Amino acid sequence: MTKLEVALAVSIVLVTRSALAAIEPPILTPVEQTRAWQAKRNKSLSDSTGWLALAGLFPLSHGQFSLGSGADNDIRFPPGAPSHIGRLRLTPAALHFEAAPDLDVRTGEAPAADLQLRSDEAEQGPTRLRLGPWSWWVIEFFAIDSAWRVSARLRLEPDAPPVAVPTVLGVPIMETAAGVLEFELAGRPYRLRALDRNGDLFLIFADLTSGTTTYGAGRFLWAEAPDEGGYTTLDFNRAYNPPCAFTPFATCPLPPPGNRLDVAVRAGEKNWAGAPH
Repeated sequence: MTKLEVALAVSIVLVTRSALAAIEPPILTPVEQTRAWQAKRNKSLSDSTGWLALAGLFPLSHGQFSLGSGADNDIRFPPGAPSHIGRLRLTPAALHFEAAPDLDVRTGEAPAADLQLRSDEAEQGPTRLRLGPWSWWVIEFFAIDSAWRVSARLRLEPDAPPVAVPTVLGVPIMETAAGVLEFELAGRPYRLRALDRNGDLFLIFADLTSGTTTYGAGRFLWAEAPDEGGYTTLDFNRAYNPPCAFTPFATCPLPPPGNRLDVAVRAGEKNWAGAPH
């Protein structure tokens, strides 16, 4: 880059910052923030890499595997997909994909006729192959109600052992305990055990709506790390379904012991009509 180019770049940045300073973005109310979160949630689910797009889960051993909707394939795709899409070849060192002739398989916008695939452990993320259109659904939410946005105090458990969180597979997973959140709903006290996720709080809970208007296995909820006084905000308007509500090919945690509320939490994401289990 020449000196002239550097000067020009600096002047552009200064003009941009000046323009941004003149027009400050509006401060959103809690209701507007939740509506924005709902829109983002639906967009993430309906994305081509969202849970609604997942149609299969196929563990692979070393060898070669054919892909497609035809009955003669090792990996069967849903009806409507081409009968023969291509082949995967797994070796101890790599996973290779070769597309069937005349099929426009792509990764991003680039053709993917013959290439080595990255795993989800790669720094750039996994290779995602795309073929044909996707379809999706919009998830329904309860009406946003500020009564379900409450202050909660975290009771720390510094020496608590890892929490054995049950899963749909019947095999528990061990999670780091953050403590117990204490809060009130309509004047009644409640408690939920929170898990530590890099300082933030992750909750898996069920309530009296579970299995009726909300997903039977419970819902997820995030909360920010507590302040110096140990307080955070629980906004049940942002409670959402686990991946298992949308596909039988996901493995999900279930509410840990004590995380079943004896109140109907009519807030957040409702059950999806197509829930597999």
